[in-house]
Amino acid sequence: MLVARSIICAAFILSGLAYERNAVAQELSPSILQLIPGVTEKLQSQDINDRISVLDQLVTSEKRSDVLRVVLPYNLPASDYLAVVRSVLAGNLAQLDETRASRAWWKLTHIVSVFKFKELVKTLARYLSESTPPVQLAILQALKTLQPVESVPQLVALLQSPKENIRREALDILVNLGAKEAIPALVAILRGGDASSRYYAMTSLVKVNGREAAADVARIIDDQYENDRYWALDTLVKLNARDQVPAIWKLTEAQLPQTQRYALAALIYFGEKRAIPLAVNKATDADLSRRSEMLNYLVTIKATAIVPAFIAVLESQTVLGGNPNDVGTDSNIRRDLMTCLSQLKALEAIPVLRTYARGRDNNTFLQRAAVMTLGVLRAGESVNDLLELLDQPITDESATAEVGVALAQIGERRTFPKLIDLAARPTCPYRSEIINELNRHLDRELWERIQTQKVRSLGMQSVKTTVEAFDRETGIRIVLDYQPSREPLPREAGAADGYPWANTGGAPMPLSYGLQQIIEGLSNYRTPRTYTLILDDKQIRIVSVEQAIEWWRKRF
Repeated sequence: MLVARSIICAAFILSGLAYERNAVAQELSPSILQLIPGVTEKLQSQDINDRISVLDQLVTSEKRSDVLRVVLPYNLPASDYLAVVRSVLAGNLAQLDETRASRAWWKLTHIVSVFKFKELVKTLARYLSESTPPVQLAILQALKTLQPVESVPQLVALLQSPKENIRREALDILVNLGAKEAIPALVAILRGGDASSRYYAMTSLVKVNGREAAADVARIIDDQYENDRYWALDTLVKLNARDQVPAIWKLTEAQLPQTQRYALAALIYFGEKRAIPLAVNKATDADLSRRSEMLNYLVTIKATAIVPAFIAVLESQTVLGGNPNDVGTDSNIRRDLMTCLSQLKALEAIPVLRTYARGRDNNTFLQRAAVMTLGVLRAGESVNDLLELLDQPITDESATAEVGVALAQIGERRTFPKLIDLAARPTCPYRSEIINELNRHLDRELWERIQTQKVRSLGMQSVKTTVEAFDRETGIRIVLDYQPSREPLPREAGAADGYPWANTGGAPMPLSYGLQQIIEGLSNYRTPRTYTLILDDKQIRIVSVEQAIEWWRKRF
């Protein structure tokens, strides 16, 4: 009876091992089965060295220009690499000496990072507490690529590591996860770190929305280093720390004018009316760079409480800039205030802007500035004012074209025929822009998507290549109606495929900017642009201005 029971147990064990082997074999592709003889048995071996021998074949290194690079020499499916990593992690890694273990972990974490195996986060995190610092560091660097929310408890434990690099790596991951658990460690750095560490702590508190640390940040406003005081202010603003207003007032007398202006904008944003006259004074400075800095801060943090004060300045007859005889500077300041009001979306400024658009003080410079601002604000009540300007004899093509752009931005359908007639004028400098602005009223949903969807930069590529890339990346059908054979370019002006160049720079950008660069390239970077966009049946068509005019006239 005992012998029979032993035979049955042995049979169960053998069948279980056979099942494991079959399961592993089913996970592996024919390619790896052919590449590594006996791979299934090796990955099921009780000897961890057998399992790692498979890893060693799949991950190698080579030296190029004295730099050691990790290489995956075989083009295998990701599932093969996942099966190998799982097998090694399931083995007894404690059998390895420290050098061999570090080398194995280096390869394991490389695979995890390359293929973004999020399903391994929990497994990797379990190894953190029992591993040596070099292995911990390798695991942390892999976890950093995976958004490992499940590993927060293990990461918090590593904040007590005796190794600074381990503490910092763990903290970085917690910060990037937006984990509140990072706040105590960040506050400790604020209280005891050097200047660069304090900067890291403050910017990281913003990422984790560490509002509860605002009082600790405010203490840095008394720091001896001006840069630290500036970044403390920036952090308080981004944490919406309204209760720290008394500390922020100290910065209105800061050594750096930049910090002063930012502090005033912050105080206005937090409802401190006493700061408004001080900010108006700086926003009407005769020096362009100084007033621009004040205006930019107001716009950046959306300090809309400044709007009534700016409207009052525009309504006044006082010559701005400090010199009663310098009406040129006065006009420049008023134009900059108008621009700021448009960026703050200050619809309450429309009445005063209309007085300028009608020609207040016979100042054509400010009339043009007001027209453009009314367009940005899409001020429907100003349409009749603008139509009167459009109907006047053309003495300045640019000024008339700006009226056309403003009306196109507002988008009353009764104005469309006149706008198409204006765009049809070969001498109209903004004919392409007028048609482009009209698109927002054809398909608002697609228009908004074009403004907000980000695309990758392609650098300098042909227009055709750029269009095809944007089409693939966005899923929006983009049709380019341009044939090099119809419009041959000088050899030096075009790409190898015969199409003009499009320069989309080096950083991600809104699709609208990328399309603008395509239009620029097709138009040979000249004004007026010879190409434009139309939104037609949920697709973007890039066509010549003449084709667009013909298309619009059939509809209106």
